[in-house]
Formats: sequence, structure tokens, C-alpha cells
Amino acid sequence: MDEVEERASDSLGYLDGLKTLQLIERKELIQRGLDAMKPAESAVLTLFYLEEQSIKEIEEIMDLKSSHVKILLHRGRKSLLESLQKITKSELVHLL
Repeated sequence: MDEVEERASDSLGYLDGLKTLQLIERKELIQRGLDAMKPAESAVLTLFYLEEQSIKEIEEIMDLKSSHVKILLHRGRKSLLESLQKITKSELVHLL
């Protein structure tokens, strides 16, 4: 392997590592946001988005009506956004 190929390989390894680190950080940030929410909203979001359960399956798992699951999803999305905004704002303040 010549020097150019080595550098290209090193750069690709660095980019793969950087992407992996960003993915890990994103997952940790989402988990922190979920932890800051009401338990029912967090559970519904986790089941729907992370465990890919349908609304019908969530109804059965949590013993809720479909309309209540949809309400919790709506409220949960809003709460997660607010939690993530608070977390990121706090982190930015600490960086500055």
C-alpha cells in the first residue's frame, strides 16, 4: 500500500469513528430527553420509535385505548423536543 492509499484508509477510518461517536452521542442525548419526561409519554415514544411497535401493539402492551396512545405520542413528541432543547441549551452554556 502506498502513502496515498494509507492516508485515504486512515481518513476513512477516522470518518467511520466520527460517525459512530456522533451516533452514540445522539442516542445518549435522546435517552436523557426520554428520562426527563413523564413515564407514560416516555414509554409510548420508546415503544413506538425505538422498539417499532404499532399503535395497536402499544394499546395491548399498556392496556390503553388507541386514542390515548395517540395523545401520549403527541404529548411525548412535544415533551421530548422541549427536553432536548433544555439539555442542548444547558450544554451550550457550559461550553461557553
